[in-house]
Amino acid sequence: TLFTIHHWLGYFLILLVAALTACETFPMLGSIMARQRHLPRQLHHRGDRHAFTNAIIMIAAAAIAAVVAFDASVTRLVPPYVASVFLGIALGQAGMVRHWTRQLSGPLRASEKTAAVRARVLSVVAAVLTGVAAVVVGISGFTSGVWVVLAAVAALYFVMRAIRAHYGRVETELAVGEGSGGTVLPSRVHAIVLV
Repeated sequence: TLFTIHHWLGYFLILLVAALTACETFPMLGSIMARQRHLPRQLHHRGDRHAFTNAIIMIAAAAIAAVVAFDASVTRLVPPYVASVFLGIALGQAGMVRHWTRQLSGPLRASEKTAAVRARVLSVVAAVLTGVAAVVVGISGFTSGVWVVLAAVAALYFVMRAIRAHYGRVETELAVGEGSGGTVLPSRVHAIVLV
């Protein structure tokens, strides 16, 4: 029974840290992704209290929707939550593998290269382990609501691509034309000001 207690305590701590990480870092991540034009620009702005208020409201709305959709049943909420934790960590570590691979392709000193190789190996191991866990949880809990997580990740991917494409089109439309000599004339908006 002592092994079982440590086993469940380990799961509890992993899921607790994952929940705290998501709530604390999503606003910052949303800001970075908004700056790179993958999410709406409103997520980049800080509110009156120097917090990313729009991102906090967005994650609160998603949490409320999940609680309502699963009737606030902890038994029904746990499988999608566990799947989202492992999938999120796996995707994050896969991104870190890509990051370290890019770092290694540039000029580095010997000590920096050793540290980058070590970090990339750790990221590969973490990505594989959490990826396997995500697949196992996804298969075993697919009918228990894990499909919602997979559908949400796919939908977010396509929404972010659409937002990026929209900002690209707007940037192209607002670009200074070749015949203008690099200058932009003031707009011809007439206004009547009552004095």
